Amino acid sequence: MDLPIALVPELAKRGEKRRADELFERVAGLYEQQCKEYPRDGGAHNSFAWLAARCRRQLDRALTHAREAVRLTPDSAGYLDTLAEILFQRGEQGEALRLMRRCVELTPGREYYRRQLKRFEAGDPKVDVIE
Repeated sequence: MDLPIALVPELAKRGEKRRADELFERVAGLYEQQCKEYPRDGGAHNSFAWLAARCRRQLDRALTHAREAVRLTPDSAGYLDTLAEILFQRGEQGEALRLMRRCVELTPGREYYRRQLKRFEAGDPKVDVIE
């Protein structure tokens, strides 16, 4: 997943929108197919949602998948993080902050969630995720 997450925005930035769209659609289609074949697999739903969130594409569809992943595994900090990221990208900062605080509660030793929380508090969804 890291490769399309890196390439799709880079291609778009370099004026290769068609290639970026094709790459995203191809990879997203694979994840969506996995969701159809294994509808109770939270990981599949989360993977589609994370790809879309990081590529800043199809956020409505991503939201549906992220919510399903959280419904299936409500205490997964990783799934909550994905849902929070999508909400943040959609401008729903308050709900994104609430979910990110829950991630910090669930995994207090994981610095990544603290950095995400600070990023959300700053309020600019265009600032990239710091992994």
